[in-house]
Amino acid sequence: VGTTSTYEGHGISSEVLRAYKELWAKGELTVRSHLLISPTPGKALPVLDEMIRDWAPYAGGPGFGDDKLRISGIFLQSGGSPHVARLRTEEVPYTAWAAYYVDAPTPEHFRNAAELSAKYGLRVNAITADQKSLDATLAAYEDVNKTFSLPGRRWVVEHLLEVTPKNIEQMKQLGVIPTVIPTKQVSISGLARLKTMPPEKHGNLAPYRSMMEAGLPLVLASDNVPINPFNSLWAAVARKDWVSGELCTPAQKLSREQALRAMTINGAYLSFQEHVKGSIEKGKYADLAVLNQDYLTVPEDRIKDIKGLMTIVGGKIVHRTGEFSAMGDR
Repeated sequence: VGTTSTYEGHGISSEVLRAYKELWAKGELTVRSHLLISPTPGKALPVLDEMIRDWAPYAGGPGFGDDKLRISGIFLQSGGSPHVARLRTEEVPYTAWAAYYVDAPTPEHFRNAAELSAKYGLRVNAITADQKSLDATLAAYEDVNKTFSLPGRRWVVEHLLEVTPKNIEQMKQLGVIPTVIPTKQVSISGLARLKTMPPEKHGNLAPYRSMMEAGLPLVLASDNVPINPFNSLWAAVARKDWVSGELCTPAQKLSREQALRAMTINGAYLSFQEHVKGSIEKGKYADLAVLNQDYLTVPEDRIKDIKGLMTIVGGKIVHRTGEFSAMGDR
């Protein structure tokens, strides 16, 4: 589909990390992969302190690894259902489909865990899929910032959906990176979500343009499926419902160039690698895709149908189809 790099912002369980490592050791990773550590749920703060302290030497800052597999940062659950967390914890180390551990910490526990992460230099990633969790997470980040300056550390809030102008200013002041899921949040469930919101707050739904115009390094994500990045690009540009074609808060449409930046160079910034990937230029990795249509000129509703005919990672062909099927690996 044209993907050359991935960033797993949920964190990752030990069994899945082992699978990545096995592929890496065999030289079979065809996509550059950036992973986070995620603590087993329910750990008391003294235990968590020791865990984070021990992880920090290799997972702190930009992290540790090579150009194919890198580990940095920590995933901390912000809120969540205690019932779901209890059931999922009983199955550890098995994580079912999600591949990461689920917890449901109190706001105080989350704030303390975030402060420990800042103390030892680990970059925090937290899912904030509704207004309440975003407000609580940013409030915790602000508390941490009083002791440990966060700008420059590139802390992350993920799955942003409802975002107020105040939230945007908070993220800007803290140097936070927001990641969003256009296909799910706009094209699949956006109109349904609007029906649950007061009309005066409709502009807060997935305000991608407002975030980019404020200077935030917005990153487009898929969450899991569909994996074709052009679904996400189309949803961010067209702001249409997948079935009906009805517009969903069209004032927040991104231009094609803005959306492309949010999918590429901003994604590289998210992984501390904007100096080596995210754009095609001299001195960077030879990562690129050959497409069956021109993303910048194809009719808008055909953006989601764009396919990758050939994908190149580090100058090596890792995927090819159609007219490129008969080509060699180089």
